[in-house]
Amino acid sequence: MKNLFVFPSVPRALCVAVFFCLSAAPHARAELTITGQERFGDVVFTFSGTMDTTGAVGAGPFFVETKFEPSEGDIEAWQTDSDTARLALDAAVPFGTGPALTDVGVGSGDNIALLGDDLYLEDTYVSGSPLNATLTLAGTDFATLGVDAAGGPYMWTVTGNGDTVVMSFLPTLDNSAARAALLKKIKKLQKKSKKFKKKGKKAKAKKLGKKVKKLKAQLAALV
Repeated sequence: MKNLFVFPSVPRALCVAVFFCLSAAPHARAELTITGQERFGDVVFTFSGTMDTTGAVGAGPFFVETKFEPSEGDIEAWQTDSDTARLALDAAVPFGTGPALTDVGVGSGDNIALLGDDLYLEDTYVSGSPLNATLTLAGTDFATLGVDAAGGPYMWTVTGNGDTVVMSFLPTLDNSAARAALLKKIKKLQKKSKKFKKKGKKAKAKKLGKKVKKLKAQLAALV
């Protein structure tokens, strides 16, 4: 204790209190966020954050797979065959009523699996380092998948250290208005071009034709 009292003018009781407060500093909470969004006819879940894997248990190998089951609180994006580290959660948290879907999505980034009351990461994951991944389910929406986005956010808690996994939802991204606007312009230009052709104004009709071509390319780019 001698080395604690560098400044003689500081009361011994205060130094002792500071020492014990620092020693008992609370665990810095880590959080993994999962953000779901309907994007242009697809559903995309984005994972980001960190996890404290102190105390994680090896759980054997996982193989390349995507899984999605809102009624059981399952979401998985596993891109490689690899061994796993398992963190126990206080409880499974359903985020809808949808049934199990396996290998229907496309995953990217880090390997992450939230299955019932367990969180799995790749066993090579370094505790506290960034996690980033996505799971894309093409040609569908929350209603079809049985996701209750209105009921969110949903939260899972890691048993023991209190770290959390939080799932929330963003507003739908929809380009139908942009498509409608482009179609309107295309039809208007095509109508003008037709009139010019009837009047024998081929140069003007050709110029409008080029504009129509560009607008159609823009329309095709809107998924």
